[in-house]
Amino acid sequence: MADQSPDYDKKVGGREDRRHGDRRLEDRRIGERRQRDRRQKEKKPEDNTRQRDNSRFWYDFMRFNLTGWSVVIPTLVGLALGNWIDQRNPRGFSWTLTLMAAGLFLGCLNAWYWIRHQDHNGRNK
Repeated sequence: MADQSPDYDKKVGGREDRRHGDRRLEDRRIGERRQRDRRQKEKKPEDNTRQRDNSRFWYDFMRFNLTGWSVVIPTLVGLALGNWIDQRNPRGFSWTLTLMAAGLFLGCLNAWYWIRHQDHNGRNK
C-alpha cells in the first residue's frame, strides 16, 4: 500500500471517483435551491405592494362597473316603459322622457346610496 497516493480515494484506477464529486455537486445544488426558496418566501415589500395595487385595481374597476350598471338599468327600464306608454296612449307630453329622467334620478340615488354604504363598511373593518 505504499504506492497509494494521499488522493487515492479521489482517483481509482486513473479516473476520478464520481461519487464524492456528485455528492458535493448535489449538496451545492440543494443549497442553492434552499437559498432561492428562502428569497421567494421573503418577498420584497414592493412585490406585496404591487399585488395589493393590482387587487385594488380590480376591486375599483368592478365597483365602478357596478355603479354604472346601477344607473343605466333603471334609466333603460324607464325609457322602455315610457316608450310603451307613449305608443299605447299618446298624450301632449312625453312619457318616455319623463320616465327616463325618473329612472336616471333613481339610478343615481341608488348608486350614491350603494357607494356610501360600501365606504362606510370599508372604514369600519
